[in-house]
Amino acid sequence: MKFLFSSALSLALISNAYMESTPPTPPSPTAPFTLLHDGSFNSEVINVSVKNTTCSGTISLVAALRDGAIEYYDGANWQQLHNDSWAASITQMNVNWSAGTPQIVVGLSTGAVEYYQNGAWSELLNNSSAIPVIQMSVDWSHSTPRVIIGLASGQIEYYVGGTWTQLQSTIWDSPITQINVDWSHTNPRIIAALGTGNVEYYTAGAWSEIRNYSWDSPVTQMAVDWSHDAPRVVVGLGMGSIEYYNGGLGTWTELQTNVWNRPVQQLAVNWPTGNGNQFPSIVVGLGNNNDTMGPSGLVEYYDGHSWNQLHDGSWRAPISHMAVQWTSGTPNVLVGLGLYLTIGYEWITGSPIAVENKTLVALFTNNAWIIQAAENNPVSAMNAVFCSSGLPPSIVFALGPNQADLFNFEQAGPDAFKIFWNSK
Repeated sequence: MKFLFSSALSLALISNAYMESTPPTPPSPTAPFTLLHDGSFNSEVINVSVKNTTCSGTISLVAALRDGAIEYYDGANWQQLHNDSWAASITQMNVNWSAGTPQIVVGLSTGAVEYYQNGAWSELLNNSSAIPVIQMSVDWSHSTPRVIIGLASGQIEYYVGGTWTQLQSTIWDSPITQINVDWSHTNPRIIAALGTGNVEYYTAGAWSEIRNYSWDSPVTQMAVDWSHDAPRVVVGLGMGSIEYYNGGLGTWTELQTNVWNRPVQQLAVNWPTGNGNQFPSIVVGLGNNNDTMGPSGLVEYYDGHSWNQLHDGSWRAPISHMAVQWTSGTPNVLVGLGLYLTIGYEWITGSPIAVENKTLVALFTNNAWIIQAAENNPVSAMNAVFCSSGLPPSIVFALGPNQADLFNFEQAGPDAFKIFWNSK
């Protein structure tokens, strides 16, 4: 058992903080979920790609595990497509389902890029750079995929026709934190955002800077509209601001200051039609800072004119996953909560032990939140499809390790690595 504080006074203060700040117990979940996998994986699922988008029948899915394993569920049985022999973490995954069995491109923490088709893996890029792939976009419209990757060093590499071309060297000296690609042209257009806050635009074979580092905050989320001659961009920053770029006018507008004081962790944007001079609608899911007593898990909605809070910070956990269904009124929003920051301790057999709040999958619809699932472990991956038939959304989610169990017992916890689906 690990101890954080040695003095009785410190323990008493922490115990009081726990008693004062513990959020209420959430209501019982309303949607039944089926256990798709029992948690016998050796690592947590960090990405889930689902084939079925009809919200009925069975589903197929590909799960990427942090340790490099790839697991495939065909609707009835599990099959391991790759073990952990890459000796690297999977940082990005993109799956094409149009060929029946999945085609997969993964980026690794070693800088390698691997490709799966017809039951076999091939290496598109080796690990000689030793620099993690942290952003990736894949075009599946050709016989072989086209791939653009952004590296932690700031490089951007383009794979087409069996050859890699460097589109940007390390000159930016900053990681590529977000990337968005318009594949509709022979030569793709790219918006890349950086850890310095810069936003860069690639078109006609050249880069131009559409925003410098003056925000003094990393871009953590980004959405791009390519439907006009010049792209429109919404970015969320690590300090919590929301910024909008109207490419046609060449101007930036601050839609929200850093008043939330929380990093933008999830972002969904509904772009207006017409001449592009209207502001988009935006849903933001916020993370948490290192102050464990502060609010966390806020969900904010911008209707194109003003901001409305859909959920306050009482969940005490960051919005790690989000899916949005845009409606004629307030959108429907599905969230999964991630790593919970401990807010206090309780006494168990005379020793302090870290306590976590329930981790939720929750749906906002008809101006109310409905708990879909309540777990003791954080949601490590989620995939959701909203159903046009009026059914609840089809949700697949995976659980990561329980941080309290890891901290106190150095074990992942009994529910870690499980995968659930609310079968229809």
